Amino acid sequence: MADEKESNTLVLKLREEIEAARRSLRQVSKQRTTSLIIPDEFASVYKNHSSVHNSVRYTPSPPPTGFRLWFAIWNLSFLKEVRSERLGLFWWFAEPFMLIMVFTIMTLLFFGGTVASMPSFPFATIGVALFLTFRTTFMTSAVGAGALAHCLSDPSISRFDMMFGQAPRALVANAVVAGGLLGFLVWRGYIPLPERPADIVLCLFCCATIGFAFGLWASLMNFLYTGFRRIYPIILRVFTITAGLFFVSEQLPPQFKAYVLWNPMLHAAQLSRDAWFSVYTTTDASFAYLLGSTLVCIGLGRSFAIMERRRRAEAGDVE
Repeated sequence: MADEKESNTLVLKLREEIEAARRSLRQVSKQRTTSLIIPDEFASVYKNHSSVHNSVRYTPSPPPTGFRLWFAIWNLSFLKEVRSERLGLFWWFAEPFMLIMVFTIMTLLFFGGTVASMPSFPFATIGVALFLTFRTTFMTSAVGAGALAHCLSDPSISRFDMMFGQAPRALVANAVVAGGLLGFLVWRGYIPLPERPADIVLCLFCCATIGFAFGLWASLMNFLYTGFRRIYPIILRVFTITAGLFFVSEQLPPQFKAYVLWNPMLHAAQLSRDAWFSVYTTTDASFAYLLGSTLVCIGLGRSFAIMERRRRAEAGDVE
């Protein structure tokens, strides 16, 4: 009886050590096989109670890559921001809501009830939501890893992964807020349903992509010259003025059109309004220009990310 009791005690102790080892292995994010060696004093006992050999090898799940990694970063960023304070989730959506309301009220004050035959409130809401998607994605990418910089110590996570994983916040927040406001107007019968909703979604994704690419460029410039943080707010103001928040290019004199049509945000806003309202058809905006600008920005942004990674490696900077 004593030998059996001692044997059972040793088995329980061994199982506790194995479970503790398994918990530690789950925290390992390296793609290699980790060995757990059973102590000799427990080996014979464990062998008599199981079919496992003296050396048990565990292969932890490999770290996520690609979209799984980006989704994990997005989830971590969301939870960190929401749980940082009691009203975290509220402020996540309150900021774009307040900015959209400010710009739409200004449009109502300046132009009255209609702009280019479109109701002022949804006219401004569409333009502001698209521009805020570009702006917020730009700002998120420009600061790099941000509050999650400690994750860069993991060799399987790059700075680009951190930036890409956090960037969708702007797309989600602005789409939810603008969609809620416009949906309320549709529900109350103030405006009709959009004629081509797919075009609006495409414009929203283009704005987010262009903003992310500009953020990659700004991140590189911040590393090369720390004073650049004082410059890119000026660049954003230029984009704001020419983004068509309060106007459409068809209203401008010909000598001014050439100076605003270079801005892809203007094309996105006018194409989205064209896709929603039957009373407005844009003659200046072009999907070819918008998509072409998006593709060019993707290529340049990726090049800037590679250049920044090399410069940081040369400087011995991991963040």
